Parts: sequence; structure tokens; C-alpha cells
Amino acid sequence: MLSKQYPPLKSWFITLCIVAVLFIGCTVLANKYSAHIAYTRHTLEADYLLKNTLKNIDSYPEKIQVVAIGSSLVGHGIACSSEYQNQYTNVCLSKVFLNSNTEILNTLNNVGVFDSLLIHLPDILLIESDQLAYKVEDERSLKDHFFKGAYFLYNLKTTISMNAGNYRMPDYCGKIISGVLSDTSGYQYINRKSVSFNDRKYMHSKLAELSKRGVKIYLIHIPRPAITESVLHSGIQEQVFLKLMNSYQKEFQTTYIQFPEKLNFTYFYDFGHLNDVGRKKYSDWLYAQIIKTK
Repeated sequence: MLSKQYPPLKSWFITLCIVAVLFIGCTVLANKYSAHIAYTRHTLEADYLLKNTLKNIDSYPEKIQVVAIGSSLVGHGIACSSEYQNQYTNVCLSKVFLNSNTEILNTLNNVGVFDSLLIHLPDILLIESDQLAYKVEDERSLKDHFFKGAYFLYNLKTTISMNAGNYRMPDYCGKIISGVLSDTSGYQYINRKSVSFNDRKYMHSKLAELSKRGVKIYLIHIPRPAITESVLHSGIQEQVFLKLMNSYQKEFQTTYIQFPEKLNFTYFYDFGHLNDVGRKKYSDWLYAQIIKTK
């Protein structure tokens, strides 16, 4: 009697297997699509910021032309020269940055940032040192991957906006945020993997040519909260990092400059990004270093 009312167990099992395969397949495809959208967005952002940078270089040849490249730490932490127009009138600082944990320097290289700078030579090139030394490990759980894939419709809408030319580009000077991280916050773990000198080999010929043509290249340390710095820059990890910085100095005549202070949470709005107070403090120091080089 039961067999007439319900499908046999084998049918249920086959159906569940088909549903599971379809679900996993759709999630994988949606994740790949999301990654494609992210790369497209980052390419558009980098191209937009690069065009502004080249425009600045060509428009103010009489000024010290400085270009800073890196992650959102650069975008949020370094003030544009327009914020110092009454103090450092002879400095024009531009930025090309990506709000991403992906291979930022590789993306910027693919967009043609370094090739463009070889044509429109700046006086000084600032590169976020952590982008040369580390890559962020992707350890999202299956749940995280599922929710990322579930943004399919949202990403579809984003794609249409991009194709229609309505995509909102990033603020050229980067966001200035006034929030303050709580004093009760602890260290937030950042899963980073050290990379070797040859892992960034795609940049070597560009750095060599820039250095040969008189561009001063500085590898800059952008501070995080003191409790985070004590973990990321200590012990063997710090020794490996400094050895890598020395390799770049030896090969391309770069200079590594490290912010000399340990900053508490007052200067940050999250565990990595300087707020408006921190941006001003760090930029005051950085602009002073720039003036010393000329």
C-alpha cells in the first residue's frame, strides 16, 4: 500500500542527488561569476584612478610628482595633495588603489599602471610594502561561498550598470572616515602568507626601468593599530619581511620607510584603516619625508 502512495526510496535518493549536484553546480558558477564581476569592477576603478593620476602628472610638471599605489590602506590613509594645498604647495600626490584583498599589484600591472608611469614619469613612486610582501589567504567557509554565490542577481544588476556606463567610480582621494575603533577591541587575525621576491617577478622589469630613469621608489609602511602591528611585524615574520625589503633595495635601489610610531585605536575606524585623525597624522609624516628627498 505504501509503495503506491510514495515513490520508492531509490527515487527519493536519485532526486536528492540531482538537487545536490544542481545546487553545488549553481553555487560554483555563481562564485565564478562573482569573481569575474569583482575583477571587472577593480579594473574599472584602477583605470579611472590611473587616468586622474596621469592628468595630474601632465598638468603640474613644475611640482614634485608623487604617485602612491596599493590597497584601500593607501586610499584611506594617505591624504591627497589637495588636502595640503596651503602647506605643501610644491607637491602633487596622486593615488591608484583598490579596495580589495586580491592580487592588487598584479591587477594594477594588468591595467597598465606601471607601463603608463614609464611614459608619464613621476618624481617619486610610493608602493605599499605589504603588497610586495604578503598575499591574503582565502579561507572562507562553504557557508560563506554559498552566500557569495547567492548574490547572483545583485551582481547581474551591477554588470548591467557597468555596461551602461553608470558604475560609480571611487572617490579619487579615498574616503575620509571619522569613526573610532573601540578601546575594548582585541587583535583581529589577518591570515596572510609571505611571498618571495620572485613571486612578484612580473613587476621586476618595470621597477628596474623606473629606477633607471630616475624615479625614486619608496616602499612605505602604513600603520595598523599597535596591537595588530605587534603580531604582524615581530619575530621571524618581521625578519623575513625586512630581508625581502633589502632584496628590493639591492636590486632596484628602493628605500623602505617605516612609520616610527605605534598608534592606538584612536587613530583607526577599523583594524586596518586610519580614520581622519590617523590619516592626518600619517600624512603629515609622509609629506615631510617626501620634502626631505628633494
